[in-house]
Amino acid sequence: MQSNTIIANVKAMGATKDLENIFIRYLEQERQLSSKTVEAYKSDIGRFKRFINSRKVTLNNIDYDILKEYLGYLYKSGLSKKSVARHISSLKTFFKFLKRNDFLDNDAISLIQSPKLNRKLPDIYSEANIKSLLEIREDDFFETRNTAILEMLYASGLRISELTGLNIENVDLEEKQVRVRGKGSKERVVPFHKRCANLLEDYLCKRERKVDDSQKAFFISIRGRRISDSQVRKMLKERLQKLGLPIFLTPHGIRHSFATHMLEKGADLRTLQELLGHVDMSSTQVYTHLSRTALKKVYKRSHPRS
Repeated sequence: MQSNTIIANVKAMGATKDLENIFIRYLEQERQLSSKTVEAYKSDIGRFKRFINSRKVTLNNIDYDILKEYLGYLYKSGLSKKSVARHISSLKTFFKFLKRNDFLDNDAISLIQSPKLNRKLPDIYSEANIKSLLEIREDDFFETRNTAILEMLYASGLRISELTGLNIENVDLEEKQVRVRGKGSKERVVPFHKRCANLLEDYLCKRERKVDDSQKAFFISIRGRRISDSQVRKMLKERLQKLGLPIFLTPHGIRHSFATHMLEKGADLRTLQELLGHVDMSSTQVYTHLSRTALKKVYKRSHPRS
């Protein structure tokens, strides 16, 4: 349930002039969105404010015509449909917040529709390619760590930021599960299989020789610090090149592969939604399209009369 602490304090002080900053404080403190997401909201709302200020229009006086003009301005600025859709989403959230908390009585934004996006199906790897990617060829620390990272990504479907953000206490080898803080600081528990648990245990044994107990990060870099997203991406690309595998795969592509392979093996969408940490089922349903695409390819290749 939404807390009204910020709203109550602002209204008590009569400090309702800077609505943009009130909204940003709400996103940071009450919704606890990531700094990257908050910055995106700031950028989108700031751009809109500069536009209406240049036309001497206030938030209370916004109407359908000025919003249509703003959409035209965004397209003329060279933004893609996806970027325009994000701007509209940011404004809808902003105006909804203001109206819900009686800062504004203007619902013109509800008349604006987001552009329809052609949803691009994600790139995935076949099970055979994933198997080749996850084979251990050496027994040193970094080879073990790299394989453990990739195995964890494929075993659990974690986002790369979720994986690099793991601490030692988040991973339970005995129960074979990991506690993850995902988007919007929402927490979920994701299981992993025995093979992954064995790899993680092997990695931890080698990790003990590299760092002391003061380092809480689960996966560490060559300097003994928390490994970064970019270091994982670089490691994956180097391994793909070394193995002679197609290099289009990304850590997020491994997440897509996890979801698609799970679905093809009989997992239901509701379970997949929980595992992936999707708030909206529509984000999960993209994998049904991907699975059907793979199914058609197998049909065309296999049916005697196709």
